[in-house]
Amino acid sequence: MPALERRKSYAFVAIDRATRYVYMEIHQNRDARTSEEFLKRFLAHFPHPVHTILTDNGAEFTDRFAVDKKNKPIDKPSGQHPFDQVCAKRGIQHRLIRPYRPQTNGLVERFNRRIVEAIGREPKRGIARRLFHSHLDRDQFLHRFVMDYNRTRLKCLDYLAPCEALANLPGPNTFAGQASVGALHGRFAKREAPGGAQASLRKASRILGLHGHDGCAAAACFAARGVLPA
Repeated sequence: MPALERRKSYAFVAIDRATRYVYMEIHQNRDARTSEEFLKRFLAHFPHPVHTILTDNGAEFTDRFAVDKKNKPIDKPSGQHPFDQVCAKRGIQHRLIRPYRPQTNGLVERFNRRIVEAIGREPKRGIARRLFHSHLDRDQFLHRFVMDYNRTRLKCLDYLAPCEALANLPGPNTFAGQASVGALHGRFAKREAPGGAQASLRKASRILGLHGHDGCAAAACFAARGVLPA
């Protein structure tokens, strides 16, 4: 539908580093207030305390590179951005990736590629040969994909699904009653090379990767700026 191409949509994605659990929302705007409300809803949805959030340097997340603010430290956020204010109120450390290094937020980048690949496998439909008939059609597909992903057993979690790891359900191959960073660290350390304890601890830490973007054509990956696939 022409309206699908004329109206942009933006996907906001949050991934818990310890469990690989994904939370996603789709919005018509990519601004500070949208990211602020997205973060509030995520924190209400997520069942564990979050101590660190890692984001890119987009204006929806930080004013690090804002040039219109007086007395702001060079190359540092002012702390007045709505997203930063939510983090400060909740006692969350907001970390930013290095400029021009999106791979620093690799969990989200890899998940975006998964979405692109899934969309690429969808057959084009209708006279216009579109992937999706409407925004609703596309949004439902993306939310189904996230829901299925959260229920898929992953090798990096010893073949637990993110939902299982998040809930820490009792049963074979789960760690019921041990949902601490230390327990997860011990679990990841089994796969680490000697001397990799710090790396396994970082992997086990409940660090959240967030990314707000407006999708793109399937071939360009979701890290690029553009409309979500039609």
